[in-house]
Amino acid sequence: MMRKFSFKKIILSAAVAMAVLGTGITASTTMENTASAAESTVTFDRGSNGQVTQYNSSTGATATEDGPTFSKLKDATNINVYIDPGLTSAEKKAIFYATQSWSYAAQRLNFYLTTDPSQAQIKYLTGNSKKGTAGMTTSHILGNYITSSDVHLNLSEPDNYNNMMARTLIHETGHALGLNDNYDMPTTSVMYGVVDTKSINSGITPKEYDVNNIDSLYGF
Repeated sequence: MMRKFSFKKIILSAAVAMAVLGTGITASTTMENTASAAESTVTFDRGSNGQVTQYNSSTGATATEDGPTFSKLKDATNINVYIDPGLTSAEKKAIFYATQSWSYAAQRLNFYLTTDPSQAQIKYLTGNSKKGTAGMTTSHILGNYITSSDVHLNLSEPDNYNNMMARTLIHETGHALGLNDNYDMPTTSVMYGVVDTKSINSGITPKEYDVNNIDSLYGF
């Protein structure tokens, strides 16, 4: 079962004051290539010097990121989304806000809600992300396309809807769409990989840089 998100019809709980949290929390992304000819798991993580490095578990090779995108969905105008019913009401609200923000910023992106996870290109799931990160996205890639992505959170206050939660979901959704982390654009990209006061104060919605990358990636 699937239906298009109709955000005007979604009844949310009373507005909660947005709290700006000053503690820097790194968001991590794992990308798993499931192509049978070259199966590997590639993890993007931030080293102690702040450099983003790709780790290929099959070959042991490392390399720096060479661009703002890593892959793409086959059809970004028809994205099925599954939301685990075990997530908190605050987390679900943040997911709706994240997908709404991306669809408003890049208006040819369309998200549809499905109750069948096997039909979803993006799955927001229970179970904490690894390494103490605020969020982690695992993207499964076959050939030239992302077939599906699993988004997990590890927030200190999962029942408290706030700016950090909303910004984390927007960031992880950007990964599910094919965008890489960056660590040198705290105020001009929602894909900046640290949630801190500076990045939140600059606004938590996708920036012009992010939207341009989506438009270029998908030919919008």
